Amino acid sequence: MLKKENTMLKKVSMVLLLPLMLLFVVSCQKSNGGGFIDSVTGTGKATFGVQMKCDNILHTSGQYVGKLSGNLQFNDHTAGVKIHGDIDFIPNDYDSSLTSCEMMSSYFDGPLGESISFAAGTYTSQPGNKAGEFVIGLLDNDPNFTSCPDGDAIEIMIGGDISYSNGGCLRGGNMSIF
Repeated sequence: MLKKENTMLKKVSMVLLLPLMLLFVVSCQKSNGGGFIDSVTGTGKATFGVQMKCDNILHTSGQYVGKLSGNLQFNDHTAGVKIHGDIDFIPNDYDSSLTSCEMMSSYFDGPLGESISFAAGTYTSQPGNKAGEFVIGLLDNDPNFTSCPDGDAIEIMIGGDISYSNGGCLRGGNMSIF
């Protein structure tokens, strides 16, 4: 009798929990990746790792909007620029058509399977106490971007205590956007 009750409990649990799990998976878009590009100095490389997710939040405007949050590690080894960034970005503040995470996901997916993403946040230097803001752009799997073998590229601009800008094709690594 106990075995039958456990089996029934498992079935009921799956029936009740499966829709909740699907809702969580569907409503949470994520981007991540890492790799390296050429250093801004022309010799050496700049390595990076990025993780971000999109959550729908109640905006001060009273509507639900997508908010990107996550982390960025960036290190241009030969230029001596090494930062840890905290991504905290609401695209709707800059483009009112980007409302929900689902809207941003369809907006960032191109007709040829390519994806783009951009985010912003604050950073602290590693080591040291320099701080400021950064903007990052990511391109994944763009067949029209023929100068990059896999169609993957990154662009980063850093302001504040450190002034730095670099971008280019991934020379190693991979990205996955939303």
